[in-house]
Amino acid sequence: MVTGPAGINAPAEGEGALPADPADATTDPEVDAAWLAWLPGVLDTLLPPNRHLPAAGQMGLADAVLVDARWSPEFAQALRWLGAELPAGFGAGDETVRVEALRALEAAEPRRFATIVNLAYNAYYVQPDVLALIQSESGFTARPPQPLGYELEPFDPAVLATVSRRDPFWRAV
Repeated sequence: MVTGPAGINAPAEGEGALPADPADATTDPEVDAAWLAWLPGVLDTLLPPNRHLPAAGQMGLADAVLVDARWSPEFAQALRWLGAELPAGFGAGDETVRVEALRALEAAEPRRFATIVNLAYNAYYVQPDVLALIQSESGFTARPPQPLGYELEPFDPAVLATVSRRDPFWRAV
């Protein structure tokens, strides 16, 4: 564990929830509990409730954020940084205190903070309830454009004719 200046424990690189190599990812309930003590508060602050949906942390998205962080060293490093820098009691603090703390961290490390926001958005904007709300409020279909979306022209193999006539220009190993 790494203890930040505010006394919050965050797993160090190679420890617990966020290993250096995603292939080594294992779930350690004790380590995950350390992350889950403050991560829902971060998510609630970044994506607060609206009139239709609860805040992101209340939706249980912290687990999804941790899963995503296991697959990207940049995401994992940003979460470790955040866990080490948050003030003590962040998760239990009121919204004003949480917003001020996150704004200060954003000002100090905008790139790392943007990575945290990206993690939060990645988890939030794939939730069925969120997609349904987007669709009902905007009228736009909340799904990827393919395979049901844009019509593609049939492939014309003639576009490869010039390349097909070339001699190989690489070396066989």
